[in-house]
Amino acid sequence: MRYATQTLLGICCASLSPLAHGMPGDTLQPFVAYSITHDSNLFRLPSNFNPQADTYQIFSAGALLDWKYGRQEVTGQLSANKVRYNRFTFLDTQGHNVQLQWNWQSGRQWSGTLTYGNQLSQVPFTNINSQITNTNVSNRNAGFKLHFLLAPYWRLNAGASQRQVSYAAPQLVGSNQKLDKVEGGMDYLARDNSRIGLSYGYTRGTVPETNACPFPFTCLVGNNFRQQDLRTDVSWNFSGKTKLYGYVGLTRRTYDHSALLGTALTRNFTGVTGMLNVNWQMTGITGLSGQIYRYLGPVQGLSTYGTYVIYQGAKLGPVWQPTPKTSLAAQGFVERQDFRGNAYGSSLTIPTQPRYTLSGLSLTLTWQPFISTTVGAMLQTGSRSSNLPNQSFRYNSVNLNVQVVF
Repeated sequence: MRYATQTLLGICCASLSPLAHGMPGDTLQPFVAYSITHDSNLFRLPSNFNPQADTYQIFSAGALLDWKYGRQEVTGQLSANKVRYNRFTFLDTQGHNVQLQWNWQSGRQWSGTLTYGNQLSQVPFTNINSQITNTNVSNRNAGFKLHFLLAPYWRLNAGASQRQVSYAAPQLVGSNQKLDKVEGGMDYLARDNSRIGLSYGYTRGTVPETNACPFPFTCLVGNNFRQQDLRTDVSWNFSGKTKLYGYVGLTRRTYDHSALLGTALTRNFTGVTGMLNVNWQMTGITGLSGQIYRYLGPVQGLSTYGTYVIYQGAKLGPVWQPTPKTSLAAQGFVERQDFRGNAYGSSLTIPTQPRYTLSGLSLTLTWQPFISTTVGAMLQTGSRSSNLPNQSFRYNSVNLNVQVVF
């Protein structure tokens, strides 16, 4: 009751505040935000392991940036947050989020972007399934993209980026990695702002040796890898109401020394990957969005069973906007996660690697009583099944949130 009272009071005060006057187009927009969530199975434990519920609050403050000078534009967000738990107070933490992007243009032919990001947040418990005292993960990234307009409808692209992921908990440092990527390609630009192109990317993945040597002699292999992506990128407007965007391609990942030590079949990957999104505005107040995807991603948790995961799934959901200030969105999803690769490159026999199937439904209500104030609520339910014992779970959650821009 105490948390419910705090939430209702905060929402009422924010929605009635006459001092908040942030307007779209302002260069700098300070904001404050508050959310409260109750989760029926915080640690994502199976039913026979006595799932634990908890309520946690997130307090955030920061500023949104949108600065324009001629043909140059700098956008971004700078914010800090505090997370406070009602029951499991050892999870209380502080985080931050810095995201900056410079969209530049020189003359008619040259353009590009410079990006920087630094985020400290908590790890989801989906693949941890245990109580860990420090769940923080740091994500840092920086990069650039360069575009050269070769002809009215043809554009050359090049870019480079680096991303570093670092987990605080000793149980999770096996998922630490650094990704260095270079890419290039060509786009065809249609008259209606549609785009289709071909690109090639090369990524060097580095995992610290201290995370890859739990057994004698496994340091000879490690978890460093090389990845190549050849893909077709598309952003196509079929009509004023329908848009398709995403990519489809071929991915090849090879781990260092895998062929030499006989682990190529258990660690390397070659296959089709992609992510396609469709937005369909059926009527003036009703829309439908869908997504299908298949890609290689990090383990995001305990790395005992593998070095990467093949994520593949689909999402579908309608959106209803009866008024300009109110919207109701529903979404259903199903996802399969296949853990691949001996976690430490050893040719020793390893346990059966897990396969997870996740599914869920969510319902989100958004209300904007003023141009500067947004109030939201979300109900969510989901489950996971597994080919391993004691790895399945169910959960339900409810979230209330409010954000005020000044």
